[in-house]
Amino acid sequence: MHVDRSALTPADHVALADVVTGRWIDCEDIVRELGGWAVARLADPAIPPPAATQVVAPHATSSDDTMPLVWTLGAVAEWRRLHRLLQALGGGGERHLAAILVATTVRLIVEAGGADGDVYDVPLLGAVTLRIAVTNGRMTVIGLREQAAIV
Repeated sequence: MHVDRSALTPADHVALADVVTGRWIDCEDIVRELGGWAVARLADPAIPPPAATQVVAPHATSSDDTMPLVWTLGAVAEWRRLHRLLQALGGGGERHLAAILVATTVRLIVEAGGADGDVYDVPLLGAVTLRIAVTNGRMTVIGLREQAAIV
């Protein structure tokens, strides 16, 4: 779902500044932390087995424009917080979240879309979405958004 630029939050603007200055982490490192590319098949069995991928070290700052999907440091902190919360609740929700994140990463890389300057939300798990920004042809996860549940 496309997000109107006027609806961006202060946290979104901080994340976009991080993108411009190269403060991000390669999706390879995030996927490795989540359990590897094969974890995606837990969420979507139709995803083919992963091909051999080049492992790239995390970037505190970088100008490498070859990576199709990266995460801002703030987005990484947000998913780790959600992961810890689900883990504390028990029931394996954190493993389900990991599988969905990896499957969504695969889809984003394969379907790569959006024009430079676009910001959009990608549904993940119930009321949780990934906020993605497209800059210089690269997709960047700039945050996780949790919609308030109505009880």
